[in-house]
Formats: sequence, structure tokens, C-alpha cells
Amino acid sequence: MINRDKDEIESSMNEIMDGETDLSCALLGASLIDLHLKMLLEKFFINGKTSERILSNTGFAGNSRARTDLAYVLGLINKDDYNNILNVLEIRNVFGHAHTLTSFSSRKISKLCEKLTIDDSKLRDETDEEWNLIKFKSVCIIIIVDMDLKIDQIVKSELFQRVRSW
Repeated sequence: MINRDKDEIESSMNEIMDGETDLSCALLGASLIDLHLKMLLEKFFINGKTSERILSNTGFAGNSRARTDLAYVLGLINKDDYNNILNVLEIRNVFGHAHTLTSFSSRKISKLCEKLTIDDSKLRDETDEEWNLIKFKSVCIIIIVDMDLKIDQIVKSELFQRVRSW
């Protein structure tokens, strides 16, 4: 079981992303979400070569978008997480395909960060120039915590125990 709490995940992500460039943070955040999507689907699927093939890099659920769509239609992630993941992936793509140095304060990234949904009433400091990066990291943490909780629910479920014994 994953069994990590929000503080542990936040601490780990901050440790990984502290001192990194905006590009690195965008790539790492999206990569960690994709890793957790894969882990979530692996726990939900039955063990076997078919599941491995579906989730492999060349399988039909081998990319972040396909994994996101699949996790959503299977009811493994909620609509807010689904939309936030899609926005995180779009932010990652803008960073990854930019031909010039970009940052979370750029106009294009700022507009995408506005689409990220989070209860920011307790987080937001209107004078903080790093708000978009803080919001991006916070959304990534929330998504990963939600997926970790869902993985724990799957592992503890009666259906999981029966399927694993086939």
C-alpha cells in the first residue's frame, strides 16, 4: 500500500522541486502524476500480461492522456482531478515544446494556471510573484494524494482480494 499522507507527499515534492527551474518543475509534476496514474491503473487491473501490455509505453494506455481518460471513465479519479491533470499535461507540453525559455509567470502559462482548480483562499498571497508555481505544485500534490487514497481503497476492497486470488 502507498499509505502516505499529504504532508509527506508535499515534503517529498518540495524536496524534489526546490531549486529547480520552472521547466523542471513542470516536467517533474506531470511525470509524477503519470507515474501515479499508472500505479492506480495497475492496482485496478488484474495481474497479467494483458494489463502490462495495455499500460506499457506502446500500449493503448501508454501515455498520460490515455491513462487520464481511462482512470476517469473507470471512476478512479473525480472530474476536478481529471480536469486538473489535463491542464497539468497542457502546461507540461507548453514548457516541453517552447523554443524559448518560458516560466510560470509567462502569459501563456499564467492563463493555463488560471484553469487549475484549487481552494486557494488559504494559500494565496496576492503579492506573491511565484503564485502560479505554488498553485501548480499544490494541484500536483492534491492529485497525487487523491490517487494514493484511491489505491489504498482498491487494495483494501473485497473485489481486489477476490480478483487477486484468481
